[in-house]
Parts: sequence; structure tokens; C-alpha cells
Amino acid sequence: MVAPLLLMLAPALGGIWVHPVSHLAIAGLVLPIAAFALWRGYHEHGKRWILATGAAGMVLVLIGALWPFVFGSLHAHAATAAAGESACHDCCPSIAIDETTGAWSLRLPLASILTLLGGIGLVSAHLGNLRACAHCHT
Repeated sequence: MVAPLLLMLAPALGGIWVHPVSHLAIAGLVLPIAAFALWRGYHEHGKRWILATGAAGMVLVLIGALWPFVFGSLHAHAATAAAGESACHDCCPSIAIDETTGAWSLRLPLASILTLLGGIGLVSAHLGNLRACAHCHT
């Protein structure tokens, strides 16, 4: 629900947006809302696959948000932020360009992949909830 607002504010947030704490804060905002919606929908339609898909998505989002804190190098992130750089190599996708050859490479950290898969699970569960609840009312 808040995603469009956050996307509009993203440029104003600058380097704060790519810090691992921002990912954890967004997960802290999204997960309780998702849990409430999933639980409420489950009580209405009783479909376990929707609840399981949503729960798996929530777990993946949480693991993705916590990954830099558990396995990442937050000290390295603090050092790059102090130097004026805004790269977070533990949680954010990035493109690296070699200055001599001009070749570029895409870096997709595991935290990003986990969060993406969790988001897909949550969207699938949300669509399943909407469809199942609409079917219950007809």
C-alpha cells in the first residue's frame, strides 16, 4: 500500500534508500500487513495453499532483509557511505563498469534474490486471496 509513496520519495531519500536498515524497515512495515491480510482471507476461504504461499513469501522477505545483518559486511557499507558512495553490495543489485574496457557486469546479491522471490510469493498469495474471497461471496 505504501510502495507508490516510497517510490515517489526514493530520489529524495538518496543513499538512505540503499542502506540495509531501509530494507529491514520496509519489511517491518509490509510483513504485519501481509500477515493480517493472509490470516483474514484464510478465515474466510480456508484455502491452505494461499496461507502457505504467503507464509513462505513472508519468510523469504524477512530472510532477505536480515541477510546483510547476519552474513553481510555492514562495516564495509558504513565505510563506503562515509566516503560518499551509496553502494550496498550485500543487499542491493548493482552494475559495475570497468573503466578501462567499458565492460559492465550485473551483481545480484542473494538478499535481493530472496526478497524478490518472497515478493512474488506475497503477490501470488494476495491474488489468490482476492480470487478465493470473491468466489466465497458469489
